[in-house]
Amino acid sequence: MKIKSLLLGAFATSLMGANIVLAAGVVDHFQLETSKTTTKVGEAIDLTVTAVDKDNNKVSTYLGSILIFSESDTNAEFPGTAIKDNTYKFTAADQGKVKFENAIKFSANGKQDISVYDSENDAILGKTEITVGWAAATTSTWNEDIKITYPENGTTIWTDSIKVSGTTTKNHKVKVSLNGTKTFDATSNDSGTFEVQVTGLATGDSVLKATVLDSDGKSIWESTEVKVSTESNAPKMNSISISPEWEMDAGTEIIVEVLATKWLTEVDTIINDTVTKLEEKTDGKYTGTITAPTEAWAYNIDVTLTDDLGHKTENKAAKSITVKAMESASTWALSVWTGMILDTVKNLKLVKMKTKSILSWDAVTNAVSYNVYKKDPTTWEMKLITNVTEPRYEIEITWDQVTYEDFAIKAFGKDWDKDIESPEYSDMTKVQTGPKEIFIAILAILLAAGFVYFKRRRQA
Repeated sequence: MKIKSLLLGAFATSLMGANIVLAAGVVDHFQLETSKTTTKVGEAIDLTVTAVDKDNNKVSTYLGSILIFSESDTNAEFPGTAIKDNTYKFTAADQGKVKFENAIKFSANGKQDISVYDSENDAILGKTEITVGWAAATTSTWNEDIKITYPENGTTIWTDSIKVSGTTTKNHKVKVSLNGTKTFDATSNDSGTFEVQVTGLATGDSVLKATVLDSDGKSIWESTEVKVSTESNAPKMNSISISPEWEMDAGTEIIVEVLATKWLTEVDTIINDTVTKLEEKTDGKYTGTITAPTEAWAYNIDVTLTDDLGHKTENKAAKSITVKAMESASTWALSVWTGMILDTVKNLKLVKMKTKSILSWDAVTNAVSYNVYKKDPTTWEMKLITNVTEPRYEIEITWDQVTYEDFAIKAFGKDWDKDIESPEYSDMTKVQTGPKEIFIAILAILLAAGFVYFKRRRQA
């Protein structure tokens, strides 16, 4: 019992000593100052870090180590020689304040943060925010391009609008111009593709051109011109009538009448992906019978017209109907499921600290929360450990043993009364859940205390 008490006493004394070291400086947080509040992607800025107490007075005796990183831009660079592996240890000469010249370069535009944590106590921290824009291009650095991939040059259309798509560098503002007068805004995605609906095309020839803008709204790249021709003789629908209308039972037969351009080769109705061909009974009058779907829901009826030259006109949601839920002796109503699928969680990012690891990822459209899974080391199966509402999960580092465990995320949502989950796991991330250095240090203290105890007993 005395040996056990001595070992526990040594362990407690070591922890108290560690706390005394942390508290000796009376540091409450860090103040961060940057040489600029706005910068460009790839431009280095200075960073000054000051250790202060709760009254914002500098603590000149602070000798701790700090961790410097950007949570919003994990690809940010720290090119300065003073910062090694995102860390720095204060010296007596620093007097609680240190300036890092050319300390950080951001890789993405928008609002970006800089975070500084005490490496032994992550409750002591400081944060600041920088506005980052795209660097303006010069003639010598124009090595990017922009291209309209659809429509192709010489395309003929039969409507007054067209969806224009193309490729350029990712995450840039794009303007598509029509005949040099009207413009339409778009933004390239992470794959460098963009698309925008261009409207107001007049009959005859039109010219389309796409331009990439920098953060100041200046043109830096332009595509080659694309010419399209608009024909005015496309088939036209004048009206549509159905009987019965509005709300109806599942499986109800519906009589459809469409008045449109005469002598069309084909007039089709589409409801719930079912296509029905109408017949021209008299000039310009097309009729037929369709059947209401069996599932309770609100459905649109689309109509497509095709002439003998292959010109086609689509009339989306020309009419709509509502199918009523079937009555039954049960009190349960019919469940309605849209078949929505959640995207796979992407871009897992891990920030390692002394007492915890912070796992974050991109938000998923339509997700209400996220399921966090961990691989079972025995069965290798992925087991659900928790559900979080934000795209972020903090994993505490335990004091038992040094371990690395595999984590993966799935998006979770609701499709009416059904729970749904993204079909695929995110990429797996290995996370440290036990601090190797601290564990070894404590073990060494315990062994040393035991050795001294037994040596004194033998001398006695």
